[in-house]
Amino acid sequence: MVDILELNQEDFPFALLHSAINDAEPKTPDKSTTTGCIDLESIVGIKADHPLAVPKMVIPEELKALYAYFKRSWATGDPVMLQIGDGSLPESLAIRISGRGLNSVYNAALCPIVRLDGPGAVGFLLLAMNP
Repeated sequence: MVDILELNQEDFPFALLHSAINDAEPKTPDKSTTTGCIDLESIVGIKADHPLAVPKMVIPEELKALYAYFKRSWATGDPVMLQIGDGSLPESLAIRISGRGLNSVYNAALCPIVRLDGPGAVGFLLLAMNP
């Protein structure tokens, strides 16, 4: 999958692949007991020292703008669309990557990689997209 994203640099300026550890099988997006670690597994389009390339996140302890979307996607098992047009795209994602994409990022999709044996997610794919 990472190779495909690397080859489609105009469509996907950057992507982050995370694995979820200790899935608490959350039931609702606002369930305060949803906890677990999310480790960064792979990066496409940005360098490892970029502020978006956080090696480990703890949900819900780190409910900064982007982390809240991870929690919602984890709890619902549904993708979360982030768009500049409706104000849901955090400024940290609305960036231009030199040599990748056509413009600054206008949309992003946070896609959970859901478990096959029950509720919860085993990982997440964050895709930055050009319109």
